[in-house]
Amino acid sequence: MKFENLSLNSETRKNAPGDFIELSMGYTHYQLSGEGRLVVFVHGFSVPSFYWEKNFDYLVKNGYRALRYDLYGRGYSDRPKTKYDENLFVDQLNELLNKLELTDKKIILIGLSMGGAITVIFSRKHPDLVQKLILIAPAGLPLPSAFGSLFLKIPLLNRLLFRLFGNDLLINDLSGDYYKFPDDYEKIKGDYQNQMIYKGFRRAILSTINNFPMADLMYEYELFGKLKKPTLLIWGDKDLVLPFKNHKKVEELIPNVKFFPIIDAGHAVQYEKSYEVNEIIVNFLKRK
Repeated sequence: MKFENLSLNSETRKNAPGDFIELSMGYTHYQLSGEGRLVVFVHGFSVPSFYWEKNFDYLVKNGYRALRYDLYGRGYSDRPKTKYDENLFVDQLNELLNKLELTDKKIILIGLSMGGAITVIFSRKHPDLVQKLILIAPAGLPLPSAFGSLFLKIPLLNRLLFRLFGNDLLINDLSGDYYKFPDDYEKIKGDYQNQMIYKGFRRAILSTINNFPMADLMYEYELFGKLKKPTLLIWGDKDLVLPFKNHKKVEELIPNVKFFPIIDAGHAVQYEKSYEVNEIIVNFLKRK
């Protein structure tokens, strides 16, 4: 496979699945389906919206309207030349909802990993738009220091590392999402690599590493917690990406959160244990 040899444009978008809408920073790729209360899925650091496929379809079949989309720099969404920080992604979500005219009623947000941090900030900034929040192994909380991660935080060095080894690093890191590899892992790996053929992917990922406060958003959780919105937290107890023990931090900062640990599941718990996670989500949504 040749990485970053194509540009995302009107021609390449014709062959991509789903729909596109032009926002202020470029085109966003999305899928909107179903009828009922709107549930919006926000994916994590580098795996785009296909990661929600087992949850998206389930909620649609259970009477919900579901929206999933690719964050800027991921999947089939554009890769603008800008700073990839929390403000970029929160603004993208806000603009997407408004452009699709989905703000007439309160929504339900589901955020995975970095997407969890994005949904917390969005909910704090736009409390009148959000009815409930579901967090799955969310980012933005303290992380144990690691030698490798320190290297990735040095801008000149991480730029060199990404130029030389970035593709391999990202593909290999995907395997760390699981406690037990799913039967369709090769398909997941292929779907992940599809986004890597478009120019700007590594640049977007690197900018996110340098600018998104992946371990420093506790104040946002605390501010959101004061809103006392119904909140659900799901975490795999074998998560090797974001530590399972951070559920305690979330429970401290969001006192009314309902926590469900998932046994023998890794970071991508929404995929690895989709049936169990889907049942928990639907039961939570049915509550008033």
